[in-house]
Amino acid sequence: AARGAAVQAGLPFNPVVGYEGQQIGSGGLAEQHGLLVGQEFLRHEKRTLSREVACREVRMAEYRLMAQRARVVTDVRMAFYRAVRAQRQIDMSSDLLRISEQALKAAQALMDAKEIARTDVLQAQIEVEVARTALQSAQNQHISAWSQLAAVTGQSALQAAPLTGDL
Repeated sequence: AARGAAVQAGLPFNPVVGYEGQQIGSGGLAEQHGLLVGQEFLRHEKRTLSREVACREVRMAEYRLMAQRARVVTDVRMAFYRAVRAQRQIDMSSDLLRISEQALKAAQALMDAKEIARTDVLQAQIEVEVARTALQSAQNQHISAWSQLAAVTGQSALQAAPLTGDL
């Protein structure tokens, strides 16, 4: 639109032609008819200034477009890295849960052998529950990150998939 306005700014105005009539259909009595012809003229300097202003508006629109593109690219990158981070959190939380469950089994075996107290087993159970909670939180963040990525890219049907990227 700005480019079209810039082209139009340097062109002469179109002539105006028209017809005017009053009380038409009164059988020829008191009817008034008229033709209009007009042309607006601008001095060369004014047309040049108008074109310069319009060209600056084109440049401003292009700058706004470049800034908007940069914002979109930045938003997509941020959403991508949030999804990668959430995926890594799931991996680490899964590992932590697996290790906590192994520690719980080891603690139960040591308690059965009367080598540690029941409080140590209870502590290991608490660690397992903390790890499960961390895993659930990581999974929720992963879902949220993929929803944000789908929204930013405009692809509502985007499904979560393994991502490769370096944080």
